[in-house]
Amino acid sequence: MKLGNGCETGIGAKTLEPNATILDGLTISRDRIQDAEQEITDWVRDLNK
Repeated sequence: MKLGNGCETGIGAKTLEPNATILDGLTISRDRIQDAEQEITDWVRDLNK
């Protein structure tokens, strides 16, 4: 299954790598990217929790 931007939902990855951990991604529209630094920083920081 593909999303609108071409990213996989993880279905194919889980088939190829059954023990893989699939994380939720961060979606930021191109209209908001200039103001997204803190959102990106927070998202990356939360990956380590």
